Amino acid sequence: MKKPAVGFDRENRDSRLNRRNVLKAAGAGVVGIGAITGTASASHEVSERAFFGCSQVCVDAKGAEAVIATNGECVKRPIDRRSNRGNLDWEFIYCRSVDDGEAIVGVWYDGTFYPNPNRCAENYDCPNYQ
Repeated sequence: MKKPAVGFDRENRDSRLNRRNVLKAAGAGVVGIGAITGTASASHEVSERAFFGCSQVCVDAKGAEAVIATNGECVKRPIDRRSNRGNLDWEFIYCRSVDDGEAIVGVWYDGTFYPNPNRCAENYDCPNYQ
């Protein structure tokens, strides 16, 4: 049997001031503030983006658009398909895929362009969005 950690109180485990209890309290405070101010909603700002080559992009909020190079021009298309992509651990996941011959060169959200960091995107120029 392992020895208890120094300062461990078997009778009253959660009353001790330790790292775990401090983090629990801080987390509860942040969640409470989000609930009170209403910032925890489906229309929050895009904070996560995942590019899968130049064929798919996923974001964590509605309202973003994929900047796509197609037929010698760049167009914006909504990223609005809900996804349950298993390799992304986000609360909300919206994705956009493109057809053969098209490439996702970035994401446009609220007046800001987020470039696709993959090498395949370097083959396309979309000056109106950069």
